[in-house]
Amino acid sequence: RAWILHVVCNFLLFATHLLGAVSFVAQAAFLLTETARSWKRLIAWGVVHALIVPPFLPWLMSFTAYDESIEWIPGPSFNTVWNSAVFVYLGTKISVGEPLSRSGTIAAIALAIIAYTAAGAAIVRDWRSAHGRSIAKMTICWLVVPALVLLAASYAASPCYVDRYVLYASFPLYMLLARGITLAPAKLAVFGTAAVVLIYVYFMAEQTRPLRPDVAATANYIAARIEKNDAIFVKGSGYKI
Repeated sequence: RAWILHVVCNFLLFATHLLGAVSFVAQAAFLLTETARSWKRLIAWGVVHALIVPPFLPWLMSFTAYDESIEWIPGPSFNTVWNSAVFVYLGTKISVGEPLSRSGTIAAIALAIIAYTAAGAAIVRDWRSAHGRSIAKMTICWLVVPALVLLAASYAASPCYVDRYVLYASFPLYMLLARGITLAPAKLAVFGTAAVVLIYVYFMAEQTRPLRPDVAATANYIAARIEKNDAIFVKGSGYKI
């Protein structure tokens, strides 16, 4: 039953977004570190996941202008990775390009220091037992591998690193943050929890709406002023038309 549920979840993930398949690589990396000698289990995992691909082949074959459709994606740099790890993964930025105020940058870096310190402490502590080591390996693979796969693909083939494509990989960071805080001494745990809550309250208060261009207001503006034979030109940002 667990295998069936696992395959169904991966099928749905692949159906949600093509690049969701990079999570398969993270899972394979975990299996290799955990059951490297159990080749029968690795082959079985590979076979059942190979069965996921055929239903999507007609969809994949329909990509006739893939290169043109992703021209808006820039090649990743160290700054991209830094912003993803420090800001986007922890929710203090929506995307790499979003600007932050000086106070917002300080708060975001403080949160990142707390989060990654707690995560590191949790991994070190859990590594002491066999069961904890397995959990640590899983969270590390889940957190790191998807981003590394897209980075490698961006340099080897075509730029495809976008924060939202690997944002689901940030989930284990929150788990490790919580784990690290629970392992800390009582006073330090209270301080860490309060600091994390206050920082997130700050960013919630600073959040501006709408997060994207106000398309509804634009439509109302056009509807109120449009005249017969007027032409409306629409250009998607970054796309070739």
